[in-house]
Amino acid sequence: MGNMKFKLASIIIAIYCIVGIGLIIFSEFENKPILNLLSYILVFILIPTYGAYTTWNKNKKGILICSLFFLSQSIRLIGGESWFPYSPPMSLGIPFGSFANGQGYLIDFFAIAMAILLAWLLWILTTSEHK
Repeated sequence: MGNMKFKLASIIIAIYCIVGIGLIIFSEFENKPILNLLSYILVFILIPTYGAYTTWNKNKKGILICSLFFLSQSIRLIGGESWFPYSPPMSLGIPFGSFANGQGYLIDFFAIAMAILLAWLLWILTTSEHK
């Protein structure tokens, strides 16, 4: 039963990646600069794919990287010139602040929940080695 937590987290991250791939395939990405598209693929598909793989295999380094990725996505600036051509694949965000001049923030509770889940799994791996 202990492996199930890691496998479930890995499946959730894999779904995140699949939704990201779908966003690219079904969006009009030919109108976006190639650098923006490549950065989106790196940040929202490749890094989470690595995280899904390493979470499935209980690799502490990969889980840490994926946890830091989701932590970095937990609060984002909204408005103005956005580096990424699309929004994150999955987001449960609540806007915060003034959006009049691009000064608002989005607090993403999905990213926060994933960061907490992965940190908990990392803690389980770390403490189970010292028993």
